[in-house]
Amino acid sequence: MTKHEILISEVEWGTRAREEYGDIEELANSIKRLGLINPITIERPNLLRAGGRRLTAATLLGWTSIPCRFFDELSEIGRLEVELEENIKRKDLAWPEEVKLKARLHELKKKEAREQGEGWTVDQTAEVAGINKTALERDLRLARALESDPDLAKTLNKDSARTKARRSVETAKRQITAASINLSDQIQNGDAICLMQSLPDKSIDLILFDPPYAEGFDKKMATGEYKDGSWDNVYGEVDDTKESIYPLIKEVLIEAKRVLKDNSHMYMFFSLRPDKFAEIAYLIKEAGLKFQQQPLFWIKPSQANYEPYKRFTVNYEPFFFIYNGTTPRELNSQSNATFPFSVSPNKQHPAEKPIGLYQALVELSSNKGEVVLDPMAGSGISLVAAKSLERKVIGFELDKSWFDLIKVNLSNLDTNGGEKE
Repeated sequence: MTKHEILISEVEWGTRAREEYGDIEELANSIKRLGLINPITIERPNLLRAGGRRLTAATLLGWTSIPCRFFDELSEIGRLEVELEENIKRKDLAWPEEVKLKARLHELKKKEAREQGEGWTVDQTAEVAGINKTALERDLRLARALESDPDLAKTLNKDSARTKARRSVETAKRQITAASINLSDQIQNGDAICLMQSLPDKSIDLILFDPPYAEGFDKKMATGEYKDGSWDNVYGEVDDTKESIYPLIKEVLIEAKRVLKDNSHMYMFFSLRPDKFAEIAYLIKEAGLKFQQQPLFWIKPSQANYEPYKRFTVNYEPFFFIYNGTTPRELNSQSNATFPFSVSPNKQHPAEKPIGLYQALVELSSNKGEVVLDPMAGSGISLVAAKSLERKVIGFELDKSWFDLIKVNLSNLDTNGGEKE
């Protein structure tokens, strides 16, 4: 393809917004050091079709003319370059199309360079695409992830897709690790009700129960209503609705009544909405369990409040103190009804509670060597907390990926000989 030279003063910008080209000084320094790798593209006679950043950088360098190529002379790969730049600038592409197009451009450029006996780098593709090298590398990784997992395209945005892809890799690693782990504790993958039915009567000293809140949390996470929309798998195949969750909670509570030793304790977390307070209290009574009428509160750091001068910031979650019998066994120490613990910066499950909170409850309501059960264990932090305090643990989890994480977390505790950070 013939390269031409055009006076910068004769280039017509059309409707392009030259002020939106970002880090021009970095590009200008690169061009000064390496030369202009890729000419700008002109539609005859002088209309700029691609290369606005390069043209701006050349102007900054004091150039009076710049190498160009004419659009009607371009090969397929040349037209692809123009399509990429124009669509990205106009934001015409959905993110999966955008990263696939960048990956295709990069591969074609490498192929073209090989045929000419030359090399081609990510830096060069980044200049052609008019984006930062680091951003391009991330997009190329995401394009590869899309090839292996096409469902990533359903994710709301690139950031969420990257997080989901990373977690998929981590999940695969956990599955490999979990397959090689043998635990003495009773950790099982399956339905909480069926697995609880296999437990003997009056065999459990303490139950820690953090069920779904029947708030549609899974759907809100998936659609991005919550700030972190990257958790694609919260409760497995279970819908977080009253119709699905309340019958499940009721059955767990009925089994809890059977397996808990006389007067032993159970802690159950629930939604702070007033209507949920009454509904969960009713389910507890229906199962034949007793509870302290006033809930306990986990006090956590303030969450985001988008209307701070119109409403109070909610910085707590409630949970019930439940017991099996007429009078609860005595607590191991005096305690307030509030438990201030920060959320772990490394939490592995969106609904995960702090390990310190669980340890406080375990110490209040059980002794060393006693059995602690979590029928919906999630990432297993409740079990890690109990085991770190020398309790025996039983944990059930329906979702296989969370179950694998539980095994890894408990195995890490055994290996490290201390509590998990």
